[in-house]
Amino acid sequence: MTVLLVAVGGALGAAARYLLDRAIATHQTGPFPLGTLVINVSGSIALGLLFGLAVAHQLPASVVTLVGTGFLGAYTQHKPWRSPALACGCPKLGRMR
Repeated sequence: MTVLLVAVGGALGAAARYLLDRAIATHQTGPFPLGTLVINVSGSIALGLLFGLAVAHQLPASVVTLVGTGFLGAYTQHKPWRSPALACGCPKLGRMR
């Protein structure tokens, strides 16, 4: 059951990341990876809020798994940072691990 929750949440999170990044890119004029920044910051805030709610209100583990590990894990995954960082002329950022 846990694997299914992570898979479903991950599929939804990856789709949300892609759609939001594309929406931001259509309105952006400069080379800075603004979409990646917005997604990672908003996802980090959402993850903090989720865990705060989980502790304060004793959310079921399945909700934390679906939303935290699945959705937000895929939504905020950091690997796409390298390409936009290199594309904007920031080679040092592109080499970060």
